[in-house]
Amino acid sequence: NNSIQLVNLATSKNTKDYVVDVEVVSYTGGGVGDIEVTEKLLNGFKIAFTGGASQVVVNCYVQGGI
Repeated sequence: NNSIQLVNLATSKNTKDYVVDVEVVSYTGGGVGDIEVTEKLLNGFKIAFTGGASQVVVNCYVQGGI
């Protein structure tokens, strides 16, 4: 699928040592599969899902990185 999205953090982190917890809110058109958080940077990260859904809405909770 083509689900990779860039998420910008409202406040930049001091380190890339932070945790991103993801909560699926809703999805359409198939299954979500796994949620993958990659390429963590000080000001954001990339997120994707591995399933066949056409749309997935998530809440992301970022902890740490201070």
